[in-house]
Amino acid sequence: MSLILLTLPIIICTCIFYSPKIRSSFYLYLGNETLMTLYLSNFSHSDIEHLIGNLAYYFIFAILSYLLLWCAGEIRKFVYSSIILLIPYPFLISVIWSLLNRFFIHFYGPSYGFSGVVGGYISLCIISAIHLLHVKFQAH
Repeated sequence: MSLILLTLPIIICTCIFYSPKIRSSFYLYLGNETLMTLYLSNFSHSDIEHLIGNLAYYFIFAILSYLLLWCAGEIRKFVYSSIILLIPYPFLISVIWSLLNRFFIHFYGPSYGFSGVVGGYISLCIISAIHLLHVKFQAH
């Protein structure tokens, strides 16, 4: 299950190989939000460098989170957290961005990329490290 969760973004991010017209149909545009763009915009990238950068940080922090939770004996927390970070969280990021954009920021270009999900894994890594320290020091 953990392996599936680590490879899922790679599978979804293969849209980088679609034509630019198809790829841009996954981008999130203010005022033109759909359920598809609210989700897929989080896995869409304009170029291969953007994709590689996002995936590199994803793997670093996802694997570190996995290892920290494995050391704490809490692999299920990694699985549950990853399910949340990869399924409902992208929708939440997009909805929050759309609302902020509509009422405060007023950026009318496309929104896309995996950075929000990567940020979720960075947070998970920090929480996992704190949890491991808590488990190890509580045991003594």
